[in-house]
Amino acid sequence: MNAPARRMTLRVIQEAESLEAIPAGALIRLAASLDLSQAEPLCSEIQLRLSHGAVVLDGRSVERVGTPCLQVMAAGAAAARRIGAEFRLVHATEALRCAIADLALCDAIPEEV
Repeated sequence: MNAPARRMTLRVIQEAESLEAIPAGALIRLAASLDLSQAEPLCSEIQLRLSHGAVVLDGRSVERVGTPCLQVMAAGAAAARRIGAEFRLVHATEALRCAIADLALCDAIPEEV
């Protein structure tokens, strides 16, 4: 019988909070422009970090974000949920928050402020 999966942690940390609590190797600093060309590399980075048990996306630089990258983030969050890994979005910009909401991905990439 499979052990019960840990509940995935997905939350948005405000700018004032520190990144000190991030597990080693978990941090992915998102680019200013998350267009189609960034989707595959982002997917690879998320997969790598998921294999180590934690993903922390730092969205402080995001100015523009396209649907493919948001789909990658949503898929990463779902994968983390399935395996009980930590998945966090920290320092999300207004542009990133709006893009998540505009595509109705708030449930897939929920924000806990």
